[in-house]
Amino acid sequence: MTYSYNGFDHVQLAAPKGCEDEARRFFGDLLGMPEIEKPEALRKNGGCWFACGPVQIHIGVEADFAPARKAHPAFLVQNVGALRDRVLAHGLTVLDDTQIKAVKRFFLADPWGNRLEFMEIIAPPEVFALSVGKSDTHLREGGREWRTAIYKQPQDGTLWLGRELLEGDQQEHLEFHGGPDRALCVYAYEHYAQWEEEFGIEMPLSAFGENLTARGLKEWDVCIGDIYRFGDALIQVAQPRIPCTQVDLRNNAPGLCQRMKDTGFTGYFFRVLEEGRIGKDLPFTLVERDPQRLSILEANEIWFHRKGGLEAAERLQAHPALADAWKQILASRIQELKKEKDA
Repeated sequence: MTYSYNGFDHVQLAAPKGCEDEARRFFGDLLGMPEIEKPEALRKNGGCWFACGPVQIHIGVEADFAPARKAHPAFLVQNVGALRDRVLAHGLTVLDDTQIKAVKRFFLADPWGNRLEFMEIIAPPEVFALSVGKSDTHLREGGREWRTAIYKQPQDGTLWLGRELLEGDQQEHLEFHGGPDRALCVYAYEHYAQWEEEFGIEMPLSAFGENLTARGLKEWDVCIGDIYRFGDALIQVAQPRIPCTQVDLRNNAPGLCQRMKDTGFTGYFFRVLEEGRIGKDLPFTLVERDPQRLSILEANEIWFHRKGGLEAAERLQAHPALADAWKQILASRIQELKKEKDA
């Protein structure tokens, strides 16, 4: 007779007597796990149960309780960065520890000192388009002319990615695009569906003027300083993109630019550490996660919404991998925040 394993039914964590109210606040209210009613025969033992996807978390009372410092459960979370932000906002301490390739994770102690791990498995990015475009004159509503290079077109084959620009690409406004810290512009394919539904339009690939349209590279998935290998090139996340109203004009969608800022779904730029040929069908893999774990989305919230105030702005500006242009605009913001603080 043979047997096989189907997974876990539940994980048991020990806690001291009288833990129930604190457990409900921590696992239920803070972490968002629904409570499960215990079987009547077990209620006299104390403790409480919670649901974590298909697995149950049982908090059991132990007479001579001592927290588990090494043994621990690891919870799979979608958008683990948002959970980490929520935990930090409630004043708890997290430990980021050693990062693992293709995994985002952090550790947290429960109210009684048990070690908990929260993790997200990151699938390899999937490239949908590598696009370039020439600067040209277009007509705006009302017959006015405007020059732009935002109308980029997907390319077959491979292109040379240099230190400052992608082969065959042009930029009309060099103060905002191109250069050592903005060699490759990226936009997450996952956002297209949201904007198409919200604005009632159909958007072609590279609708935001990005060079790279890919799945699995959302603003909360990547952090300032993360390093990837794309084809032969080695690239590093350098800064968020600050969108302008050209994306409104390009897509005939007034208000799109502002919504990108509101959500933080702005896209971002890579710098080039090693030049090389890249292409839609070439491998795109994570090489190294930046230890500070400061995501593009968090940087956008700091800039556009002043999240975290002076302390957060100073932390972002001090990041060694952040583009110089962002360090400069943050310097002005930091001065404003200091004046507000001293007023």
